[in-house]
Amino acid sequence: MNGQTLRPSDFRAHGIDPGSVARLVRAGDIQRLRRGGYVDQIAPDARQRHLQLVAATYPLLGLTTVVSHWSAAALHGLPLWTSDLAKVSVTRPPGSHGNRAQWVHTRACPVSPEEVDLIEGMRVTTLARTAVDLARCNEFERAVAVMDAALHQGLPKDDLMELVSKAPRRYGIVCARRAAAFSDPLSESVGESRSRVVFDRWGLPKPKLQFPLFSPGGVFIARSDFGWPEFRVLGEFDGLIKYGGTLKSGESGVEAFAKEKQREEAIRDAGWIIVRWMWDDLARPAQLAQRLNSAFAQGRRLQQAS
Repeated sequence: MNGQTLRPSDFRAHGIDPGSVARLVRAGDIQRLRRGGYVDQIAPDARQRHLQLVAATYPLLGLTTVVSHWSAAALHGLPLWTSDLAKVSVTRPPGSHGNRAQWVHTRACPVSPEEVDLIEGMRVTTLARTAVDLARCNEFERAVAVMDAALHQGLPKDDLMELVSKAPRRYGIVCARRAAAFSDPLSESVGESRSRVVFDRWGLPKPKLQFPLFSPGGVFIARSDFGWPEFRVLGEFDGLIKYGGTLKSGESGVEAFAKEKQREEAIRDAGWIIVRWMWDDLARPAQLAQRLNSAFAQGRRLQQAS
């Protein structure tokens, strides 16, 4: 089966009765995702597990139902939060009853035909509509991360702003409007998006994103997540992965670490200050802001002395 979701009708088509299905489950040959949905192996990754649940649930939905919110985000490759993934999120036309059943979270809300894509045979809200929906029902940091990721995929920012403007009274639209205006396609990870929110909240100077650093002779030295050239300061969020990023083919962690050390030495040799932070630092924004302000002050002193 190779991860393919199976329903009772698939078993019947192969002459497998319900009793045999139950025995297969008990033997561990197949696993039950939900009532009426089975797979040979449940995916280890949270996003893939949720996609399996979506695939098992979609055939039970009505023709006017659209996969939306976090389930659409899983299909579009947008950031997810594991607390949302126990149920499939769908949207039905106005007049339908919104509810939270065991496996499905249903909302009743208009979805126009141009806001629906077909992905893997399923009706799904478009990338823009999904980003706006998620921004409406999340805090500002998460809203920015989702919209940054959508723009990073190539969605025009005007499409987000236009969609937001069409629903001025919809719940959560104020947050979505702020996030859309703040969003930037150059953010390459959730950590970078959250970092930008910290900078803004703590009144730090606005950085240049994906800042390229060159030597006085024009030789490329490095590209950094954030750059404040007026202070000769670079900023790096050290998360595990950027959108779609991995180690280069055949490269070990040790080799990657050695290359990064050489890169950092080249940055410092060029007279720039580099500040690094991780997830834990984003949970202590005052301390991160203090570190950056200290680096800015140091950068000013170095420039005055040179």
